Amino acid sequence: MFADTAAGKLMPPYVVYKAERLYDRWCTGGPPGACHNRRKSGWFDGPTFMEWFETMVVPWAKKIQGVKVIIGDNLSSHLNIEILKTCQKLNIRFVFCLQTQPTSYNHWMWNFLDP
Repeated sequence: MFADTAAGKLMPPYVVYKAERLYDRWCTGGPPGACHNRRKSGWFDGPTFMEWFETMVVPWAKKIQGVKVIIGDNLSSHLNIEILKTCQKLNIRFVFCLQTQPTSYNHWMWNFLDP
C-alpha cells in the first residue's frame, strides 16, 4: 500500500505478500521505513490494515498539530472501532468516500487526479 500526504510527502510502502510465512530476504534492500507483512490471500484484511495504520499513520499523525484527514475507500477492513477511536484521540478525520468499484467505474477520478 502506498499513501501520501497533502503536503506531497510519500509515506514508506507497506508490502503484503501472498505467502504462508514472511522471509527475511523479502524485507531487506527496500525503501527506508518500508514495512512488510504476509497473508495467505495476499490481500489487506482487518488485522493487516490495523498494523498499517499503527505503524504508518499513527507516527505521522503524532508529529502534526491540528486536524488531519485520511481518505479511504469503503473496504470493510478499514471500518474498525479501534482505528476510529485512535483517529478521535489523534484528531484525525477518517473520510470513507471512494466506492469499492472496479477502476473502470472510477476512470473520471483517476483522470482528474493524474491529468
